[in-house]
Amino acid sequence: MNILKITYNNFAMDFYIQEWVEVIEGGKNTNTYKPAFAKALLECISANRYFFINPDTAMVDFLDIAECMIRYYWNQLFFFKLRQQPGDKVPVVYQCVNALIEKYKELRQTSIACWADEGLKYIKDKAGASFYETFLKKAALTLNKDVAYRLPIVNGIEYPIYSFNKKDSSKLYLKREEIDKLKEFSSILIPLINYRWSLLLEKYNNSPNILLKVKNTSNNSIHRNDLSEFKNFLVKNEFLNQKPIDFYSGILIPEKEISVDHVIPWSFLYRDDIWNLVLTTRSNNSIKSNNKPNEAIIYNLEKRNKILYGKLPDGKYKASLKEAIDCGLVRSYYYQMMS
Repeated sequence: MNILKITYNNFAMDFYIQEWVEVIEGGKNTNTYKPAFAKALLECISANRYFFINPDTAMVDFLDIAECMIRYYWNQLFFFKLRQQPGDKVPVVYQCVNALIEKYKELRQTSIACWADEGLKYIKDKAGASFYETFLKKAALTLNKDVAYRLPIVNGIEYPIYSFNKKDSSKLYLKREEIDKLKEFSSILIPLINYRWSLLLEKYNNSPNILLKVKNTSNNSIHRNDLSEFKNFLVKNEFLNQKPIDFYSGILIPEKEISVDHVIPWSFLYRDDIWNLVLTTRSNNSIKSNNKPNEAIIYNLEKRNKILYGKLPDGKYKASLKEAIDCGLVRSYYYQMMS
């Protein structure tokens, strides 16, 4: 946190932005509603999803805020499997997102997770926009009744960072100069929100790279790195440029069918490491998807890593394998995932 404070103290922030910092840093949270709401509001402003009702006052629709939050929670709950609160009580917005996720799985006849842009589009296409809008409106109403008035209150002090009328379930208001300031400082405020949100999630989850996951759940599409370098490296060094063998089946892989798979799912680790990557067929990779491996597969991966380590010259991949072997990373992350 000291690093973040040094960062934003280097900016000539006025009193209004300082109030936002106080709200983000000082708020009490029993779930992730507040950071999600704050991030969604800033995203709406940055994307110009507001309009002026007079020369000095802008309005943001709660439906737009709710739409952003549904996207965040879809990606965190479904794709990354990140628990958002302690205990078994499920808040209303999470209920809405879970209902949409279940509808997607029912319509697509699959439990394989996808990113929000794909899943929500599929629901609208197959179940109709009205089905989605039912849950969107329910979420927006909850934000007005239970979240918007709570966010600005810190230690009994209410910071006037925006205004709204609880009797009007659809609107939130900001002054023109406040809109301008939030746009100017969004590059400071949003990372701070992500940081606070990730601290909450670390209380409820054993998942690695939570901050990076929180940061990227607002993206409209998922970004994955090209694994061609790893594919070529494994073909050359593990199989000495001979036809590779499928890690899972032990069968030779035709050249056009070679695929790189994350044994511990990428959606859990959220990174590409040589010690977690193996060669398989395209069809096996597709079937496995983000399914968790069993302990026998983990044992085979540890064995593979030791054999591969012995074949490699010094370099970054050998160093990565050594760390994984010495620190027991494969089994450690496996147990985290299964807990």
